[in-house]
Amino acid sequence: MADVRLMPAVLRHDLSRIDLQPGDTDYEPVACLEEAGVPVETVCRSRMPWIDGTLRGRRVRPGIGMHWGAERIGRETVYHSEPGPGGVLCFIFALEGGWRDVFQGREACERSSGQMSILNTAGFVRHHCLPSPNAWHLCIVVERGQVEAWFAREKTEGARRLLRLIRGEGAPHYTLPFAPGVRAALEAVRDCPYRGICRALALEARCNDLIVRCVEALSGGGAELAGAAGPHGDAVRIRAAAEVLDRNLENPPSLGELARLVGINECYLKRGFRQVFDTTPFGYLRTRRMERARHLLETGQATVIEASTFVGHRNPSHFASMFRRQFGANPHRFKRRDRP
Repeated sequence: MADVRLMPAVLRHDLSRIDLQPGDTDYEPVACLEEAGVPVETVCRSRMPWIDGTLRGRRVRPGIGMHWGAERIGRETVYHSEPGPGGVLCFIFALEGGWRDVFQGREACERSSGQMSILNTAGFVRHHCLPSPNAWHLCIVVERGQVEAWFAREKTEGARRLLRLIRGEGAPHYTLPFAPGVRAALEAVRDCPYRGICRALALEARCNDLIVRCVEALSGGGAELAGAAGPHGDAVRIRAAAEVLDRNLENPPSLGELARLVGINECYLKRGFRQVFDTTPFGYLRTRRMERARHLLETGQATVIEASTFVGHRNPSHFASMFRRQFGANPHRFKRRDRP
Protein backbone atom coordinates (compact mmCIF):
# COMPACT_ATOMS: atom_id res chain seq x y z
CA MET A 1 0.00 0.00 0.00
CA ALA A 2 1.33 3.46 -0.87
CA ASP A 3 2.32 5.51 2.15
CA VAL A 4 -0.12 8.42 2.19
CA ARG A 5 1.30 10.13 5.26
CA LEU A 6 2.89 13.52 4.82
CA MET A 7 6.62 13.65 4.28
CA PRO A 8 8.65 13.23 7.50
CA ALA A 9 10.66 16.31 8.36
CA VAL A 10 12.71 18.18 10.92
CA LEU A 11 12.78 21.98 11.41
CA ARG A 12 15.83 23.77 10.05
CA HIS A 13 15.98 27.45 9.42
CA ASP A 14 15.10 31.05 8.98
CA LEU A 15 12.22 33.51 9.49
CA SER A 16 10.94 34.10 5.94
CA ARG A 17 11.06 30.50 4.77
CA ILE A 18 11.02 27.35 6.88
CA ASP A 19 12.97 24.33 5.58
CA LEU A 20 12.18 20.84 6.83
CA GLN A 21 14.61 17.97 6.34
CA PRO A 22 13.96 14.17 6.34
CA GLY A 23 13.86 13.04 9.95
CA ASP A 24 11.15 13.34 12.60
CA THR A 25 7.52 13.56 11.65
CA ASP A 26 6.05 17.05 11.27
CA TYR A 27 2.41 15.94 11.74
CA GLU A 28 0.79 14.21 14.69
CA PRO A 29 -2.48 12.22 14.74
CA VAL A 30 -5.28 13.78 16.78
CA ALA A 31 -8.18 11.45 15.93
CA CYS A 32 -8.94 8.20 14.16
CA LEU A 33 -12.09 6.79 12.54
CA GLU A 34 -12.64 3.06 12.77
CA GLU A 35 -14.83 0.57 10.93
CA ALA A 36 -15.45 -2.77 12.67
CA GLY A 37 -12.60 -1.95 15.05
CA VAL A 38 -10.12 -1.30 12.21
CA PRO A 39 -8.59 2.22 11.79
CA VAL A 40 -9.53 3.54 8.34
CA GLU A 41 -9.16 7.33 8.51
CA THR A 42 -6.70 9.44 10.49
CA VAL A 43 -6.97 13.14 11.34
CA CYS A 44 -3.60 14.87 11.74
CA ARG A 45 -2.46 18.31 12.84
CA SER A 46 0.84 20.02 12.07
CA ARG A 47 3.38 20.40 14.86
CA MET A 48 4.50 23.69 13.29
CA PRO A 49 3.03 26.75 15.06
CA TRP A 50 2.67 28.72 11.80
CA ILE A 51 0.43 26.02 10.26
CA ASP A 52 -3.13 25.77 11.62
CA GLY A 53 -5.68 23.22 10.46
CA THR A 54 -6.08 19.49 9.96
CA LEU A 55 -5.44 16.89 7.29
CA ARG A 56 -7.27 13.58 6.89
CA GLY A 57 -5.66 10.44 5.48
CA ARG A 58 -7.58 7.38 4.29
CA ARG A 59 -6.74 4.05 2.67
CA VAL A 60 -9.28 3.77 -0.13
CA ARG A 61 -8.40 0.20 -1.12
CA PRO A 62 -5.19 -1.82 -1.70
CA GLY A 63 -2.75 0.25 -3.74
CA ILE A 64 -4.71 3.51 -3.38
CA GLY A 65 -4.81 6.11 -0.62
CA MET A 66 -5.79 9.74 -0.28
CA HIS A 67 -5.31 12.67 2.06
CA TRP A 68 -7.04 16.06 2.12
CA GLY A 69 -7.67 19.04 4.34
CA ALA A 70 -7.59 22.78 5.00
CA GLU A 71 -4.76 24.70 6.65
CA ARG A 72 -3.76 28.28 7.34
CA ILE A 73 -0.08 28.52 6.36
CA GLY A 74 1.70 31.54 7.86
CA ARG A 75 5.10 31.09 6.20
CA GLU A 76 6.48 29.39 3.15
CA THR A 77 7.32 25.87 4.31
CA VAL A 78 9.64 23.62 2.33
CA TYR A 79 9.70 19.84 2.76
CA HIS A 80 12.90 18.20 1.54
CA SER A 81 12.94 14.57 0.42
CA GLU A 82 15.53 12.05 -0.70
CA PRO A 83 14.88 11.05 -4.36
CA GLY A 84 13.41 7.56 -4.52
CA PRO A 85 12.92 4.93 -7.20
CA GLY A 86 9.36 6.07 -7.96
CA GLY A 87 6.55 3.63 -8.41
CA VAL A 88 3.90 6.02 -7.03
CA LEU A 89 1.62 8.34 -9.00
CA CYS A 90 0.05 11.34 -7.24
CA PHE A 91 -3.10 13.11 -8.41
CA ILE A 92 -3.11 16.47 -6.58
CA PHE A 93 -5.90 19.06 -6.62
CA ALA A 94 -5.54 22.62 -5.27
CA LEU A 95 -8.91 24.06 -4.28
CA GLU A 96 -7.25 26.93 -2.41
CA GLY A 97 -3.65 28.01 -1.83
CA GLY A 98 -0.41 27.46 -3.73
CA TRP A 99 2.23 24.73 -3.93
CA ARG A 100 5.48 24.12 -5.82
CA ASP A 101 7.17 20.74 -6.30
CA VAL A 102 10.80 20.51 -7.45
CA PHE A 103 12.40 17.46 -9.05
CA GLN A 104 16.01 16.49 -9.73
CA GLY A 105 17.29 18.63 -12.56
CA ARG A 106 15.33 21.57 -11.03
CA GLU A 107 12.19 21.03 -13.08
CA ALA A 108 9.32 22.49 -11.10
CA CYS A 109 5.60 21.77 -10.91
CA GLU A 110 3.53 24.71 -9.67
CA ARG A 111 -0.12 24.62 -8.59
CA SER A 112 -2.48 27.36 -7.47
CA SER A 113 -6.21 27.51 -6.82
CA GLY A 114 -8.17 25.73 -9.55
CA GLN A 115 -5.30 23.57 -10.83
CA MET A 116 -4.53 19.85 -10.67
CA SER A 117 -1.23 17.99 -11.10
CA ILE A 118 -0.38 14.38 -11.87
CA LEU A 119 3.19 13.55 -10.93
CA ASN A 120 5.62 10.69 -10.46
CA THR A 121 7.39 10.85 -7.10
CA ALA A 122 10.68 9.55 -8.57
CA GLY A 123 13.25 12.35 -8.53
CA PHE A 124 11.07 14.43 -6.21
CA VAL A 125 13.34 16.55 -3.94
CA ARG A 126 11.33 19.50 -2.53
CA HIS A 127 7.71 20.41 -1.81
CA HIS A 128 6.92 24.10 -1.16
CA CYS A 129 3.74 25.11 0.71
CA LEU A 130 3.21 28.81 0.00
CA PRO A 131 1.69 31.17 2.60
CA SER A 132 -2.11 31.10 2.45
CA PRO A 133 -4.95 32.04 4.82
CA ASN A 134 -7.00 29.05 3.67
CA ALA A 135 -5.08 26.36 1.76
CA TRP A 136 -7.15 23.30 0.79
CA HIS A 137 -5.88 20.40 -1.29
CA LEU A 138 -6.54 16.74 -1.94
CA CYS A 139 -3.96 14.15 -2.98
CA ILE A 140 -4.68 10.66 -4.33
CA VAL A 141 -1.74 8.23 -4.24
CA VAL A 142 -1.77 5.24 -6.59
CA GLU A 143 0.89 2.53 -6.75
CA ARG A 144 2.48 1.66 -10.09
CA GLY A 145 0.98 -1.85 -10.18
CA GLN A 146 -2.53 -0.42 -9.90
CA VAL A 147 -1.90 2.19 -12.62
CA GLU A 148 -0.64 -0.49 -15.00
CA ALA A 149 -3.49 -2.87 -14.14
CA TRP A 150 -5.97 -0.14 -15.02
CA PHE A 151 -4.43 1.29 -18.17
CA ALA A 152 -2.01 -1.20 -19.78
CA ARG A 153 -4.62 -2.26 -22.36
CA GLU A 154 -6.28 1.11 -22.79
CA LYS A 155 -5.65 2.89 -26.10
CA THR A 156 -6.64 6.44 -25.12
CA GLU A 157 -4.13 9.29 -25.09
CA GLY A 158 -4.77 9.83 -21.37
CA ALA A 159 -3.90 6.20 -20.55
CA ARG A 160 -0.76 6.39 -22.68
CA ARG A 161 0.40 9.55 -20.92
CA LEU A 162 -0.20 8.09 -17.46
CA LEU A 163 1.77 4.95 -18.31
CA ARG A 164 4.68 7.03 -19.64
CA LEU A 165 4.55 9.11 -16.48
CA ILE A 166 4.62 6.17 -14.03
CA ARG A 167 7.45 4.53 -16.04
CA GLY A 168 9.57 7.67 -15.85
CA GLU A 169 9.43 8.43 -19.56
CA GLY A 170 9.42 12.13 -20.37
CA ALA A 171 8.41 14.96 -18.03
CA PRO A 172 7.75 13.99 -14.38
CA HIS A 173 4.37 15.74 -14.19
CA TYR A 174 1.36 17.23 -15.94
CA THR A 175 -0.39 20.31 -14.55
CA LEU A 176 -3.79 21.37 -15.87
CA PRO A 177 -6.74 23.59 -14.96
CA PHE A 178 -9.57 21.80 -13.16
CA ALA A 179 -11.53 19.64 -15.56
CA PRO A 180 -15.35 19.96 -15.50
CA GLY A 181 -16.75 18.30 -12.38
CA VAL A 182 -13.52 18.38 -10.37
CA ARG A 183 -14.50 21.24 -8.09
CA ALA A 184 -17.85 19.61 -7.30
CA ALA A 185 -16.12 16.29 -6.48
CA LEU A 186 -13.64 18.04 -4.16
CA GLU A 187 -16.43 19.85 -2.35
CA ALA A 188 -18.26 16.53 -1.96
CA VAL A 189 -15.17 15.10 -0.22
CA ARG A 190 -14.74 18.18 1.96
CA ASP A 191 -18.39 18.21 3.02
CA CYS A 192 -18.98 14.44 3.15
CA PRO A 193 -21.62 13.96 5.89
CA TYR A 194 -21.64 10.15 6.03
CA ARG A 195 -20.25 7.65 8.50
CA GLY A 196 -19.29 4.00 8.33
CA ILE A 197 -19.68 2.09 5.08
CA CYS A 198 -21.63 4.94 3.44
CA ARG A 199 -18.66 7.25 4.03
CA ALA A 200 -16.27 4.66 2.60
CA LEU A 201 -18.43 4.21 -0.52
CA ALA A 202 -18.90 7.96 -1.02
CA LEU A 203 -15.20 8.79 -0.69
CA GLU A 204 -14.13 5.91 -2.93
CA ALA A 205 -16.63 7.08 -5.57
CA ARG A 206 -15.25 10.62 -5.47
CA CYS A 207 -11.68 9.27 -5.62
CA ASN A 208 -12.55 7.28 -8.76
CA ASP A 209 -14.36 10.27 -10.23
CA LEU A 210 -11.35 12.55 -9.78
CA ILE A 211 -8.98 10.04 -11.39
CA VAL A 212 -11.35 9.65 -14.34
CA ARG A 213 -11.54 13.44 -14.75
CA CYS A 214 -7.73 13.58 -14.93
CA VAL A 215 -7.55 10.80 -17.51
CA GLU A 216 -10.19 12.53 -19.63
CA ALA A 217 -8.30 15.83 -19.41
CA LEU A 218 -5.04 14.12 -20.45
CA SER A 219 -6.88 12.55 -23.37
CA GLY A 220 -7.95 15.95 -24.64
CA GLY A 221 -4.72 16.80 -26.44
CA GLY A 222 -2.33 19.74 -26.35
CA ALA A 223 -4.96 22.48 -25.97
CA GLU A 224 -6.30 20.98 -22.77
CA LEU A 225 -2.80 20.50 -21.35
CA ALA A 226 -2.00 24.16 -21.93
CA GLY A 227 -5.34 25.38 -20.59
CA ALA A 228 -8.87 24.14 -20.87
CA ALA A 229 -10.10 27.44 -22.28
CA GLY A 230 -8.29 26.78 -25.56
CA PRO A 231 -5.30 29.00 -26.39
CA HIS A 232 -2.92 29.39 -23.46
CA GLY A 233 -3.43 33.16 -23.34
CA ASP A 234 -7.18 32.73 -22.87
CA ALA A 235 -6.64 30.28 -20.01
CA VAL A 236 -4.34 32.75 -18.27
CA ARG A 237 -6.95 35.50 -18.66
CA ILE A 238 -9.71 33.29 -17.28
CA ARG A 239 -7.62 32.63 -14.16
CA ALA A 240 -6.83 36.34 -13.88
CA ALA A 241 -10.58 37.05 -14.03
CA ALA A 242 -11.21 34.50 -11.26
CA GLU A 243 -8.56 36.20 -9.13
CA VAL A 244 -10.28 39.57 -9.66
CA LEU A 245 -13.53 38.05 -8.38
CA ASP A 246 -11.71 36.44 -5.43
CA ARG A 247 -10.37 39.84 -4.40
CA ASN A 248 -13.74 41.58 -4.77
CA LEU A 249 -16.30 39.22 -3.29
CA GLU A 250 -18.21 42.06 -1.63
CA ASN A 251 -18.26 44.41 -4.64
CA PRO A 252 -17.46 42.45 -7.80
CA PRO A 253 -17.19 44.11 -11.24
CA SER A 254 -19.89 43.59 -13.83
CA LEU A 255 -19.33 40.97 -16.54
CA GLY A 256 -18.36 43.67 -19.04
CA GLU A 257 -15.97 45.34 -16.57
CA LEU A 258 -14.41 41.98 -15.73
CA ALA A 259 -13.88 41.18 -19.41
CA ARG A 260 -12.21 44.55 -20.00
CA LEU A 261 -9.97 44.18 -16.95
CA VAL A 262 -8.44 40.95 -18.27
CA GLY A 263 -8.48 41.83 -21.95
CA ILE A 264 -10.99 39.29 -23.27
CA ASN A 265 -14.48 39.62 -24.74
CA GLU A 266 -17.56 38.57 -22.77
CA CYS A 267 -18.28 35.56 -24.96
CA TYR A 268 -14.81 34.06 -24.41
CA LEU A 269 -15.02 34.96 -20.73
CA LYS A 270 -18.27 33.03 -20.21
CA ARG A 271 -17.13 30.08 -22.32
CA GLY A 272 -13.73 30.00 -20.59
CA PHE A 273 -15.28 29.93 -17.11
CA ARG A 274 -17.51 27.07 -18.18
CA GLN A 275 -14.52 25.07 -19.48
CA VAL A 276 -12.05 25.86 -16.69
CA PHE A 277 -14.37 26.00 -13.66
CA ASP A 278 -17.44 24.13 -14.93
CA THR A 279 -19.67 27.11 -14.15
CA THR A 280 -20.46 30.68 -15.20
CA PRO A 281 -18.61 33.73 -13.83
CA PHE A 282 -21.65 34.41 -11.61
CA GLY A 283 -21.73 30.77 -10.49
CA TYR A 284 -18.04 30.96 -9.62
CA LEU A 285 -18.62 34.16 -7.64
CA ARG A 286 -21.58 32.65 -5.78
CA THR A 287 -19.56 29.54 -4.86
CA ARG A 288 -16.56 31.56 -3.67
CA ARG A 289 -18.80 33.83 -1.61
CA MET A 290 -20.34 30.84 0.15
CA GLU A 291 -16.89 29.33 0.75
CA ARG A 292 -15.74 32.62 2.25
CA ALA A 293 -18.86 32.80 4.43
CA ARG A 294 -18.28 29.27 5.67
CA HIS A 295 -14.65 30.11 6.48
CA LEU A 296 -15.73 33.19 8.46
CA LEU A 297 -18.21 31.11 10.45
CA GLU A 298 -15.84 28.20 11.10
CA THR A 299 -13.03 30.48 12.28
CA GLY A 300 -15.29 32.58 14.51
CA GLN A 301 -14.66 35.78 12.55
CA ALA A 302 -18.34 36.51 11.95
CA THR A 303 -21.87 35.74 13.04
CA VAL A 304 -24.33 34.40 10.48
CA ILE A 305 -25.70 37.90 9.81
CA GLU A 306 -22.19 39.36 9.52
CA ALA A 307 -21.11 36.61 7.13
CA SER A 308 -24.23 37.16 5.05
CA THR A 309 -23.52 40.88 4.76
CA PHE A 310 -19.82 40.38 4.04
CA VAL A 311 -20.46 38.19 1.01
CA GLY A 312 -23.10 40.52 -0.41
CA HIS A 313 -26.38 38.97 0.82
CA ARG A 314 -28.56 41.56 2.51
CA ASN A 315 -31.35 39.06 3.14
CA PRO A 316 -30.22 36.50 5.79
CA SER A 317 -33.01 34.09 4.78
CA HIS A 318 -31.84 34.08 1.17
CA PHE A 319 -28.25 33.65 2.36
CA ALA A 320 -29.25 30.66 4.52
CA SER A 321 -31.10 29.09 1.57
CA MET A 322 -28.08 29.47 -0.74
CA PHE A 323 -25.79 28.18 2.00
CA ARG A 324 -27.91 25.04 2.48
CA ARG A 325 -27.97 24.45 -1.27
CA GLN A 326 -24.16 24.43 -1.44
CA PHE A 327 -23.20 22.76 1.84
CA GLY A 328 -26.30 20.74 2.72
CA ALA A 329 -26.68 22.32 6.16
CA ASN A 330 -27.74 25.59 7.82
CA PRO A 331 -24.99 28.18 8.40
CA HIS A 332 -25.59 27.98 12.17
CA ARG A 333 -24.15 24.45 12.08
CA PHE A 334 -20.74 25.87 11.08
CA LYS A 335 -20.69 28.74 13.55
CA ARG A 336 -17.99 28.45 16.19
CA ARG A 337 -19.34 28.03 19.69
CA ASP A 338 -17.33 30.93 21.10
CA ARG A 339 -19.21 33.42 18.89
CA PRO A 340 -22.39 35.02 20.28
